Amino acid sequence: MITPFIKKHFFYGFLFLFICISCNNPVEKEIVDYDDIFKDNTVKITGQILNYNPKDDPKSVSFFSREMIGESISKSKIVDQSGVFSIDYTTFYPHEIYFKIGNQRIPLFVRPGDSLHLTSTIENFSTSPQITGRFDALNPGIGIFINQTYQIIEKEKLHTKKRTLSPLEFKSFINLDFKNKCDSVASLVLKDHSNSPSLGSWTTNYIKYKSAEDLIEYGWKHQKELPQDYYDFLANALIKDKSGFSNSQYYRKFIPEYTNYIIRIKNSSEEFKQLYQTDKIKFFKCSIGILEKEFADSPIVLDLILTQFYSNLLKGDPNIAEVLFPDYLYLVGSETLQRKFGEELHQSLLSFNSIQSLEDLMKVDPLENLASQLIEKNKGKVQYIDFWGTWCGPCIEEFPNSKKLQSQFEDEDINFVYLACNSDKNKWEEMTATQLPSGQHYFLTSNEFKALDSLFSITAIPKYMMIKKDGEIKQKNAPRPSDNLTAQYLKFYLSDASGSM
Repeated sequence: MITPFIKKHFFYGFLFLFICISCNNPVEKEIVDYDDIFKDNTVKITGQILNYNPKDDPKSVSFFSREMIGESISKSKIVDQSGVFSIDYTTFYPHEIYFKIGNQRIPLFVRPGDSLHLTSTIENFSTSPQITGRFDALNPGIGIFINQTYQIIEKEKLHTKKRTLSPLEFKSFINLDFKNKCDSVASLVLKDHSNSPSLGSWTTNYIKYKSAEDLIEYGWKHQKELPQDYYDFLANALIKDKSGFSNSQYYRKFIPEYTNYIIRIKNSSEEFKQLYQTDKIKFFKCSIGILEKEFADSPIVLDLILTQFYSNLLKGDPNIAEVLFPDYLYLVGSETLQRKFGEELHQSLLSFNSIQSLEDLMKVDPLENLASQLIEKNKGKVQYIDFWGTWCGPCIEEFPNSKKLQSQFEDEDINFVYLACNSDKNKWEEMTATQLPSGQHYFLTSNEFKALDSLFSITAIPKYMMIKKDGEIKQKNAPRPSDNLTAQYLKFYLSDASGSM
């Protein structure tokens, strides 16, 4: 019998062996640890809700953290009768988390080892909380700035503009209207929080890299319309030292978009695009080689980019990530990142390979009812599963493409299934009746979503899956309806071919 103890120590022996093998490479990678950046430690948040009323006020506090490696973390703790709370978790790098009381939330910038203390009434929590700790001057300003920036995004209908404006119109909107409005918010926040010397650079970088992220994202959706100089804003865009880790808009959102841009721009040939379908391992090895050459002069950026690249592989197919794991160990210099990714790979393989079909899902509490319905209603049908949320702009943007895809397969044995995640049920019912594509619609309970998230790493939506006629879950990270590959995959599964797509 293989005990958990044996499994654990076998894995670390396996990890050590990989490291030894990689170090025999002719050009040895320098091992660094960036101790002031990547380091396991606890973050503790304590505080008190002033004038707390146990009968009417929220009974708990919570936070949400989107992790660099692995699943997102969410945690809640009960508030005691006097309004006092304490909550902690372990992390290994600096980033923003979202802390929530009732319907109000604020972002907090934390580093491993931090202790923060929050004091506020319920009414003033999202606008003027008292915060003490390492970043006691920075955090209140960050919270107000981000909340007001989100209001600009919503008011300006940014997601709609990404879809409807021409490249020149959208670029002009971002560089003039959007940036000017964000700059105005930043000026007001800086005026009210003049005691924070780092807040100015933080807001400047946030605006710069939020704008760049949106421009790159627009480029993917309008590739054929782009003028030759569209991407000129990326000149000298990278922060090549540790200062980039002061703002997660840069390293958590902009960097992944920039990575995709580099890979596509360096290998735009049809042969490279076809390689993804014919030899995924070779495709990803080529992509990794591009990144290694592009960022060779900045080891910390290369470590960051490769870790996020491999983490995306992990979410799509841990088995591919396992094959490419020796390359990761050879290329990444941070021992902390090597260890964290190795641990997550081990856990993902155990979870990913345990669920291969809807029949397997029926054995997971609390997914038995959902899985049985999907089996009963879709016998002999290919299923295209759409994980979405009523609050998710990119999810809703894909619905017109989903309708087009449905019309393309109108008379075929394909059913479209929509699973609403973390959504308001009244809003879901309203949208289902008025604006959603036809198909099978399910409202996931909190427990159902948590179970699916733990199995399939639903760290972001929209997310898509494909299920074959026999119930085998074949694509656990399928392309979007707007991707031309989606129709090709569906045609392949309709034929009941036994290939490995």
